[in-house]
Amino acid sequence: LNPPWGETITLNAPQGGLSNPWLGYPGGNPFPPPTRFPSDFQFPVGGTYVFEPLHAHATYLQQWNLAVQKQIGADWLVSATYLGNKTTHQWLGYQVDPAIYMPGGPCTLQGVTYNPCSTTASTNARRVFAQANPATGKYLGDVAQIDDGGNASYNALLAVVQHRFSHNFSALANYTWSHCFDQGEANQDISNQYQNPANRRAEWASCASDRRQLLNLSMVAQSPTYSSKWAQRIAGNWELSTILTDTSGAALNVIDGTDISLTAVGSDRPNVAGSLGVSNQAFNNWFNTAAFKKQATGTYGDAGRNLVRGPANWNLDAALWRVFPIHENIKLNVRWEAFNVVNHTRFGNPVTSLNAGTFGQITTALDPRIMQVAMKLTF
Repeated sequence: LNPPWGETITLNAPQGGLSNPWLGYPGGNPFPPPTRFPSDFQFPVGGTYVFEPLHAHATYLQQWNLAVQKQIGADWLVSATYLGNKTTHQWLGYQVDPAIYMPGGPCTLQGVTYNPCSTTASTNARRVFAQANPATGKYLGDVAQIDDGGNASYNALLAVVQHRFSHNFSALANYTWSHCFDQGEANQDISNQYQNPANRRAEWASCASDRRQLLNLSMVAQSPTYSSKWAQRIAGNWELSTILTDTSGAALNVIDGTDISLTAVGSDRPNVAGSLGVSNQAFNNWFNTAAFKKQATGTYGDAGRNLVRGPANWNLDAALWRVFPIHENIKLNVRWEAFNVVNHTRFGNPVTSLNAGTFGQITTALDPRIMQVAMKLTF
């Protein structure tokens, strides 16, 4: 290994406790790490590594759009826009040293007998490098390789209606209908790797951030200036702002929750057999859990990424404030804010781990109504 590089070493229940954590560790305290490895450097057994290709391609993004705008009267503007982009050479991660599934047993691996051969206890002994060269392969455990071959795409239709500030109010409404595809979340490194390290194409699916439909409505209104002194004192200098958002559900990934493939990649998905929808959708029955089946041990499931959708949600926030002139340059600003004004229930996402007892159920909710009041004196 050549610099620049870094290392992380985890000690579980060190012999010497916190006072001498490196007691019994091969080679003693490895820090500070050397700038060049000496010939007798002790690598930890089953170490975790992340490698970046020497000639990795830089990620680049291509964008395009087409917009049509129309002004209506003096204050209104409407527009429709098509938006598109494509990401090329997105950096993702895949496992280059997965464990190999060995059916049956018993078998002896690196001097230890296992029966059956493939269990989580024999993971490191079954890894590709350990099988190719047991003497040196034992030092390699989870080895992630940066893959610069990822792709992503986004296409959307954006419709906007806008009222510029006049007649004491401004308003903005926009609606987005879109779809995002990718092969994984960016900067995966060690976590969330491809289910099958040899099949990146199988990961092509809706992005985790994909929301097919999004509606935003916002408004700011000011009270008019009154000719009556008393009317101005009571009803003048008020401002009200509101924002309403309505979004469709997020794309969610269903996983086994256990290492059924026994590859130690940690991204196993189940098989799909049947429709995912239910006729009586509810928080405790969000999708058809019976459609997902555990695959055979030592195999990958055929379910794609991000197959199910979470609940849609809408929310209304508002703020009301007023400036009270007190004396010359002294003013008191009083502001009231409310989030989730109507205090309606907004469900979280359902549990998507097949081995969970609450699989397919929604067990969380977003914040209830929250209000706050603030005052600021300026002088």
